Amino acid sequence: MTNKRMNRKNSSKQTFIRGAGAGFFIAFIGTLLSAPMKGSSLRHKIANRLSLFINYPTKAIAAYRGRKEKFRELGHVKYEKLQSKMHSLKNEAKSSAEQKRKRPE
Repeated sequence: MTNKRMNRKNSSKQTFIRGAGAGFFIAFIGTLLSAPMKGSSLRHKIANRLSLFINYPTKAIAAYRGRKEKFRELGHVKYEKLQSKMHSLKNEAKSSAEQKRKRPE
């Protein structure tokens, strides 16, 4: 019995959210169309906003790729620095070991 109530509550919430979203969309379009503006300026304004909305994903993807490349480059630089430090430590250890071998005890 509680499952039926839960399902009914979820269904009524979803219906309310859908209705509210549809109402908002209809009110938004109605407001745009009834605004005291010339038709041509309104069409240009809508086209500009729509182009911003359409171009946003491509701009976001480009920004993401740029950040990804920047982090990759930064990581590569840090990796190279660590490799050079490790190489110098290996060389230092080898030279120290050779000196200990050559030194009579």
